[in-house]
Amino acid sequence: MPLALDTNQAQTIGVLAIVGFVGIGLLLSLVITAIFGRVLLAIVVIGLGLLLWTQRQTIEQRVNKCDTNVSFLGIDLQLSASAEQRCAQLKR
Repeated sequence: MPLALDTNQAQTIGVLAIVGFVGIGLLLSLVITAIFGRVLLAIVVIGLGLLLWTQRQTIEQRVNKCDTNVSFLGIDLQLSASAEQRCAQLKR
């Protein structure tokens, strides 16, 4: 006696397969969304870190040159008291 599927069993397997594929698709979409979100967050954090690092370097270079035109992200800054004293001593 050969094993065969009847039409009811085939319909049941078809429905279960569809439900399985939808479930797997939902799980994959959550995983891919989570990974995409993490990658996007990492890119934003690294970008902000690089922006702040370059701004810090620019401030340090201008203070070392005794340049009074110093800004941080477009905000004008004043030299600190210790930087002003050092620049005053260098000008003598």
